[in-house]
Amino acid sequence: MKSVIILDESASRRDRIRAQVSAFGLSALCFDRVTSLLDNFLSLAPDLLLIGNVNDREQYRVTHAVKSLNTRFPILFFRVDGAAGPAYDANGLENVAWLEDACPQDELENTIASLIDASLRPFTEKPFPMIVGQSLEIDKIRKRIQALGSSMEPVLITGDSGTGKDLVAQSIHWCAEKEKSRIVKCSMPAFFHPNGSPSVDGLQAQISAFQTEANSTETVLGTGRKWTLMFDGIDHLPADHQDAFFQFLIHEAGGFIFQNMAAPAKTRIISTSQKDMAGLVKRGLFRKDLYHLLSVFTIEIPPLTERKEDIVGLSDFFCDYYSLRLSKACFQISDDAMALMQAYSWPGNVSELKELMMERVRAGKEDVVFDHIVSSERSSRRNADACQGSQTANGSRSTAEQNGDIGSVLPLKPACKKVIEKTEKKMIAEALARTSWNRRQAANLLKISYRSLLNKIKSYDIG
Repeated sequence: MKSVIILDESASRRDRIRAQVSAFGLSALCFDRVTSLLDNFLSLAPDLLLIGNVNDREQYRVTHAVKSLNTRFPILFFRVDGAAGPAYDANGLENVAWLEDACPQDELENTIASLIDASLRPFTEKPFPMIVGQSLEIDKIRKRIQALGSSMEPVLITGDSGTGKDLVAQSIHWCAEKEKSRIVKCSMPAFFHPNGSPSVDGLQAQISAFQTEANSTETVLGTGRKWTLMFDGIDHLPADHQDAFFQFLIHEAGGFIFQNMAAPAKTRIISTSQKDMAGLVKRGLFRKDLYHLLSVFTIEIPPLTERKEDIVGLSDFFCDYYSLRLSKACFQISDDAMALMQAYSWPGNVSELKELMMERVRAGKEDVVFDHIVSSERSSRRNADACQGSQTANGSRSTAEQNGDIGSVLPLKPACKKVIEKTEKKMIAEALARTSWNRRQAANLLKISYRSLLNKIKSYDIG
């Protein structure tokens, strides 16, 4: 018998939906919380997930947790308004449908049957590389990726270390070619050494292997597939090596052809850089013609500190991802920890957040979050003071102490409490400003009770 998991906040709605799907000969298990659902998901091995009325965060969280396990797993959004909301639109997820809960019974039955049937079909497509985030910046990047899927022009992806350049490159490749072709990553620092003559032998050998694989696949499966070569760290290419690399590449319509080599049809070049390449060109540190050759299209990924609205979704995703794979209990990140994470600068960007959430799951306690952030901030403040020479001979206080920054001189718990209060005050002030001091609207925006907001306004002496 096929089974369905139902997620809905309302007990009466859960019972009604259970009765509806049971009439189709399906067994149904109901949950009102995402964490308990995910804790039991693998052992229950359901055939479909039906998401009813839950808040956007819970909807987004469970959708991406399940899709991280199986991109083809069927999900039905069954809501009062019939809207899938941000969870479906966020990544163009496969095998997802949505219905109004007032739809006819036969429509519900046919939709469920169609979703389950689609998940059982054999498929050769590679899993979609999910880009988690709901910020305006990430939404723009997703749209850009979709637009570039049909193009074979070169793409340059820039962003700080840990922002997700590899993931964006994989997503561009996936949009163009979902079947048996792959993206080959060539590390520029590994092939072009800082000293001595340009060393292209290793690069040529890797591209030759790539071509052999591509051509053999074309012979077996037919032509028309799109292949991707990714030159990682193009900003590391020394100026005296750029001429050799430029001569190595010749751009033609529809793809790249390599000097003295027969490239497979429809080969795309994607390059990545941690630095502003246009700035390097202006300073004479990078060849202008090579830059234009590689950057017909560009994507800039902002650091995590510039899109902090993504921290909640990313934290939930990584916690669920590792909890499911390490057989640990799923959990909700506390408000105190989340406030501290929102205030943190994240110098390691998404990679740092991912590693921290993995440690949180492994440790099974939230102290590791507080310890990491406060320790990191203390270290960065000490480095800043050393660079600025703020420790003067007459014993004046450091800039961190004067500004009251996180972890400057306080023990751990007072430091955390201090930054949480500072963050709460700022968020409340911003919400009140956005709602023209309509406190009920501000409370809804902050997702706290009206009474709690009034108490905090008084406590923080806002206004």
